[in-house]
Amino acid sequence: MSEEERKQSEERSRIEMERLSSHLKDLILQLPPRELLGYIWSTTAVAGMLADGDARAHHRAELNTVQFVLEYVHAVLASFPPGGEGGFKEETVAEIFEVAEKIRTTTMSFCLFRAIGADGGMFGERTGLMLQSVLSNWVLMRGNRYGGLEEEFYRFVLEPHDQILREAYGIGASEVAAGIQAAVNSLAGGHANAADRMEALMEAAAKAEVEQGLTQKQVLEQWQCNQPEKLEAAKDVFLDMFQGGNCNLSRHTDLPAALLEDLAFERGSHHDFFAAGPLSGTPFRTLPARMRPLVKLKGEFFAADHAFFRDSSYRALLWNLLQRRPDYQKEFETRQKDMGELAFQSVLAKQLDGATVYREIWYRHPDTGHWVENDLLVRIDDALLLVEAKSGAAATVASPATDFDRHSRSIHDLIVKAYDQCRRFLQYLASADEVPIFKRESGRYVEVDRIRLADFRLVLPIGLTVESFSPYASLAKLFPDGGPIFGRHPFLSLSIDDLFVLRRFLPTAGELLHYLEVRQAVAGIPEAILFDEMDHLGAYLTKNRFDWTLRAQLNENTQLIYWDGQSEPVDNYFADGEFAEKLPPMQDYPEEGKQLLDALGATKENGWLSVASHIRNFGEESRNSFSDMLAQVRTSLSQQVSRYFQIGDDPPLFVWLQRTGYVPDMNMLRAKARAAAIMAGHSCTLTVLAYVTPSGTYSRVAPVPVDIPAKGTREYDALQGEVSRMNARKYSMPSEALEREREIPGARMPGANDPCWCGSGKKYKNCHRA
Repeated sequence: MSEEERKQSEERSRIEMERLSSHLKDLILQLPPRELLGYIWSTTAVAGMLADGDARAHHRAELNTVQFVLEYVHAVLASFPPGGEGGFKEETVAEIFEVAEKIRTTTMSFCLFRAIGADGGMFGERTGLMLQSVLSNWVLMRGNRYGGLEEEFYRFVLEPHDQILREAYGIGASEVAAGIQAAVNSLAGGHANAADRMEALMEAAAKAEVEQGLTQKQVLEQWQCNQPEKLEAAKDVFLDMFQGGNCNLSRHTDLPAALLEDLAFERGSHHDFFAAGPLSGTPFRTLPARMRPLVKLKGEFFAADHAFFRDSSYRALLWNLLQRRPDYQKEFETRQKDMGELAFQSVLAKQLDGATVYREIWYRHPDTGHWVENDLLVRIDDALLLVEAKSGAAATVASPATDFDRHSRSIHDLIVKAYDQCRRFLQYLASADEVPIFKRESGRYVEVDRIRLADFRLVLPIGLTVESFSPYASLAKLFPDGGPIFGRHPFLSLSIDDLFVLRRFLPTAGELLHYLEVRQAVAGIPEAILFDEMDHLGAYLTKNRFDWTLRAQLNENTQLIYWDGQSEPVDNYFADGEFAEKLPPMQDYPEEGKQLLDALGATKENGWLSVASHIRNFGEESRNSFSDMLAQVRTSLSQQVSRYFQIGDDPPLFVWLQRTGYVPDMNMLRAKARAAAIMAGHSCTLTVLAYVTPSGTYSRVAPVPVDIPAKGTREYDALQGEVSRMNARKYSMPSEALEREREIPGARMPGANDPCWCGSGKKYKNCHRA
């Protein structure tokens, strides 16, 4: 396609979008708004209840069109005053959906034609790819937040402003968060709740007819005289099911009118969306719901769509709060900064238990020598997490179609600023074998620790924002200035939203750090595109090392990979109305292996994360083999006091199981581990010592450092006898246990300074002798 043909095709798409959008606006204005909202929500709810199997997937696809229509309903109501509506007509609604789907199809053509001519922009040769993704997601996707977590999120991010909220609205952060959760619940489940209430009323009426011999009309007359609350309840049910009542936040939340007012447009008060000019009324103008998610109808406040209500309420609420209290601006900025910098360690406090955490660390800039700061440094075993928090994301309100450069540069700068700060600190770490870090106290810089980059197997530079801004966050790897730091440490961009989900699905340090390790590996593959963090998490849950899968697909002469729908296991979990009472889906580990991993994570001795990561890298077959071998060897400890085996490759994992009550022979353990590694042809090994109680549980699991001597050295030669004995006995390295070389003598009482027999890791005099 020539450039001229591309421009003509883009222009035809634009004209058609404008025509269709204008027609859609006219159709919406013909109908009474409450009845329109009620019809859309009720038919959608019924379709969802009837859908199962293959039909469920089709229903989910239709929900995208429903959401698209609801966003346009909000836009029309916000942009035009009441007047001219006729009676409700189902055929008009059907035409609304038909036109909306045509708009969506046409916008995809526009995205394609616009992106073709975009190469050479701020993203270099990837500008077209970035623009295509951003434009299409602007139309089709509204983020991937989960309504059931809104109260958690809003309570956390609003808590710093609790007092000013009380002064402005009469309620604090917890009450605002509860109100927003109630609003989301009403939008998501209002029809199901109304249907249950209708069924209860119908059963009560039928019971009265049978027991008292009344007609239906007589039952209603009796209710009117003696039980007016039941008639009122019936009226509420009718409103919720057929008059958009589930969207009415004045009825379904305790949020004060002043707060709802700040989140709402009066009818006809918004003037930009349908204003004259290019792309008028199209999805590439900024929808009013991105600025204020509610619309006021006859004195009550309605949210047409739950996704925008969740996504834009936070930004709109804080903006209006500062309009009410401009004197709060400076304190607001300080509190926002503190909240963002504390979020990672606060939300993930359970996973980071025992980690060394430094906030606001200072050091001298490696180039200028000036003092500079980083937000958060987390040291947990051999992993180093460097977190830079940023609070902005306002550019997500501006359409990428009307000003892509401004839209993308604002978010690009948000990500790259965090990236540059992480890169600067890692540059400082690499400037010497060991570097000091400082805290600022009373204007002085006080050394608090020294750090060696060489001590860390895993280095995770992370940029954290308050709000999610997919797809930019997951596409940060496409930025020309956002590649792996030093070519070894890909950068991750996460949001506080993401942390609340990760906290639920990855409840331990081992699980969280392994996911971040895999996630970082995917961030280092620019040719692999997933939409957002939930797609990455879903791929991890179902495929584990999905970075290996992606690389394998790329090796099959594929230049670019898009994975869609990977978030399904996460989506399905939150779609369950009772998800809070259920465990989320997790990777499948056979029980024996899981128990050893749990004990390893509880013991937390130096090097434990490396061993845990190695075990978690196993695929399904290796996990089963590992667990089977563990169980076989563990049960044999009823006759022998120690056993060992080796499994896996690159490097192999050597496991020594020790019955509690017996002190392990560490020299023998290391000799066996070295010999096993040499026999398998490896120059390194991971070795763990696991203590097993008489009841068969793992009381302590600890890594054991084992160096493999270099070939040709005296130490290497000294091990050849052991290697020969192992070979002679035909031990199979990945799958069969290595028999003990000889019986270990009976238990002896340890000395005062020996490790305690129970495997606690403490000295005997400080443990069971005490």
